[in-house]
Amino acid sequence: MQASNLVPHFWISSPQNASSFTPTVHLSGDYDSFNTPSLWAEIEDVLRGDGEGLILDANDVTFFDASGIRVLVKAAEQLAATAQTLTLRTPSHSVDRVLRICGLEALFDSGSDPAADTPPTTSRLT
Repeated sequence: MQASNLVPHFWISSPQNASSFTPTVHLSGDYDSFNTPSLWAEIEDVLRGDGEGLILDANDVTFFDASGIRVLVKAAEQLAATAQTLTLRTPSHSVDRVLRICGLEALFDSGSDPAADTPPTTSRLT
């Protein structure tokens, strides 16, 4: 694996000209205690916006530790406080593994595939 694949990247997308929308944060690369604070700062900015909930697409995540799970739980709790949901879309094997290790697979189910018309996973904190 090339070192450039390990650097975490995230970008935000949302539908244009929609009366209501759910922003999507696309994640790729490695997430650990060193770089999850910047991820959380970006998610906080998104949560302050006008979106309805939040979608995290974690399909391209190559490493994810407990600090990443902490970001997911904080975001889900913050959204639940305003009756909104966090949707975890297509978690990679790395994300799914940590969810299972932490006993959070019931909170964030895994395995959805939008290409297969399977609905994305939604936080159960709502």
